[in-house]
Amino acid sequence: MTDVLPPTRSPLAGGVAALAAIGVVAFAVGVASDEGLTESTRYLGLALSAAFAAGLALTAYRLLQSRGGLVHDAANGRLGIGITSDADRWWIAERDILGAAITSDPTMDEYWYLVIRLRGGGSVVLASSDDRPTLEVLSSNLADKLAVLRRIDANTDAAEVHDAPGAVDLEPPAASEPVALSAPATHDQTTRFGVRRGAALQPILLLFGVTMLVVGVAFLLGIDNPTANTASTDLAGKGASQVFGFLIGPLLGFLGLALAGSATIKSLATEELTLAGDKWTHAFTLGKLRWGSRTITSDAPEWRVIVHTFRGAHVELVGDDGVLVLASGATSKSSWSVSEASTLSGVFTR
Repeated sequence: MTDVLPPTRSPLAGGVAALAAIGVVAFAVGVASDEGLTESTRYLGLALSAAFAAGLALTAYRLLQSRGGLVHDAANGRLGIGITSDADRWWIAERDILGAAITSDPTMDEYWYLVIRLRGGGSVVLASSDDRPTLEVLSSNLADKLAVLRRIDANTDAAEVHDAPGAVDLEPPAASEPVALSAPATHDQTTRFGVRRGAALQPILLLFGVTMLVVGVAFLLGIDNPTANTASTDLAGKGASQVFGFLIGPLLGFLGLALAGSATIKSLATEELTLAGDKWTHAFTLGKLRWGSRTITSDAPEWRVIVHTFRGAHVELVGDDGVLVLASGATSKSSWSVSEASTLSGVFTR
């Protein structure tokens, strides 16, 4: 395989996270050896510190390992887009690629994307910038390395690419493949999907969330200290400690609940996308619960996959009056993978 775009690492951020993990371990050792605390409190502190240190260590590992990048597997005729690690790679067959194009962002002035156009009507963002010449140079370099990433017009369709002089001999799309949207639908259409297990950052969010939640509750209730009821207790200090716990406890508790809750709900909830005329509505559902509903308008929306090397991929449905973010956190290993997410446009007939 050949590296087309090199993978990246974050050594500075990863080093800071690793040092923080070591610091938490040292704190855990101090808690475990503090004879002023009850045995149950020491065990609780040790367990929470271990969980928090594990979260920091996992974060450091993710930051230090290579991720992202673009590789070409000539033997199998495919391109690999790295996501969160070398083992987490989204493979796209060359026959499914129309070429590379530079498109403008309809929601922002003077902002551009270098994308890989797919036969299904969507695109994969390789780079973005407010400096179009920089993207022009990058596009030219990619075309020099790989013929399949030759520059095409942003509105070029599959037939034009197949018939163009010097084009690579690509198979025309089969009738069952997704097609670009072009006209309003005559009836409401709904599809449901869920990234669920295997989403990026899920274990990290769960570890941090549970730890912060328990620490917040402990602060709010007060840690059992055997010296608290002795005659020599400093009442002013005790009162200050209680005020501190009352102020900090709920903050940590709610933050932990938000982190752990988002990871848990992500593994259970389903996303729903509905097309009614030219109205696109996205919402989350869990059983009979439905929340986060947003609606945009477009007769011919743009579908683009954004790949982030730390928090995973997502699909953006760009309309005339806004953007819907779908399948956030998708990876090649999630229950609903980034490969499946990239074919969303083909679910809707127009």
